[in-house]
Amino acid sequence: AAVGQHPGLSVPKLLLIMTVAASSGSMLFNFSTNSNYELLSSKFAGISQDPAQIGFYLALVYVLASLTQLLVGHLLDKVALKTLYRSVIVAQFITLLLANSVQGWWFYLAQLLFMAAIFGAIPFTDAMVVRFVDDAMRSRVSGMRLAVALGASSLAMLSGVQPSTLVIERTGRGLL
Repeated sequence: AAVGQHPGLSVPKLLLIMTVAASSGSMLFNFSTNSNYELLSSKFAGISQDPAQIGFYLALVYVLASLTQLLVGHLLDKVALKTLYRSVIVAQFITLLLANSVQGWWFYLAQLLFMAAIFGAIPFTDAMVVRFVDDAMRSRVSGMRLAVALGASSLAMLSGVQPSTLVIERTGRGLL
């Protein structure tokens, strides 16, 4: 097959896959990063309520979780894209379920794991562009991907359903 041409993968199908991946990934990233402080405050209530300490713990989560992008980037050269992407999505699902059912330090570990899985999904849309889009169209497709991702995350925040409100309604606590 010619460069940018892959048997069984049409351009509309590729655009649909990239649009779904970019928009869902952006929304999940946006929701999680915007609600993590409230989640950690709520689930860490028995350990700390000091905003500076909670901020430190959250910063540590982000630093460690962001390293997953490096691991995934390395694995993209060794593991099939589809297999690796499915594994990361399944890891997101399992770790988010786990985080919902635990408190304290166990929640902190689950938060680190679900953020690692969320950060780990970031390189996939770029990898799809590199592998499946012809060089002549790559900048246009990358621009479309960014527009979709930014638009989806903006719409998620404009929808009025802030993730922090869900935590506040569940815990009965006001904003800090």
